[in-house]
Amino acid sequence: MNSIPVFAVARSRLQADVMLIRLRRTNIPIERISALFQSAFLPNSVACWLSHWHLLTHDLGRGALVAVGPIVKWLRGAEKNAISPSCALRRARFDRLTAERLEEHLEQGKMLLCVHAAAEEEVAIAWHIFQHAAAELIALPTQPLNIEATAGDALSGDPEPAAIPA
Repeated sequence: MNSIPVFAVARSRLQADVMLIRLRRTNIPIERISALFQSAFLPNSVACWLSHWHLLTHDLGRGALVAVGPIVKWLRGAEKNAISPSCALRRARFDRLTAERLEEHLEQGKMLLCVHAAAEEEVAIAWHIFQHAAAELIALPTQPLNIEATAGDALSGDPEPAAIPA
């Protein structure tokens, strides 16, 4: 299944909860929403609604990194290859700078939310919600992500930067 992932950085568990609740109200299927965070910073809405939990072996200082939702499929492959979260994000077609910035946010205890949009309309809805919830950063890869592909797939060149501070 091809999707267009729209990532946002939430500064707090409350902000992540607000974003997830707003996404849910727009009828974006909950099965197409992912979260990535340190285990010490579990947002309540993630615990209530999202499924497909996976504890990654990467410890960023305050507990293991937790992936929830469709993002698990490509991060699990990254874990087997013992690469950092930023490398896994690069394999998801983010440029190096954006991937490193997203990993830095995780290290600071912030959460990443992702909508795996099925169409451009869902990209616009997710972007709008993240922007109006004051997400610290909103990022899109430059190519659609095939979540069925493994993280071991080769990255063909550095895509153009796609992160825009919100």
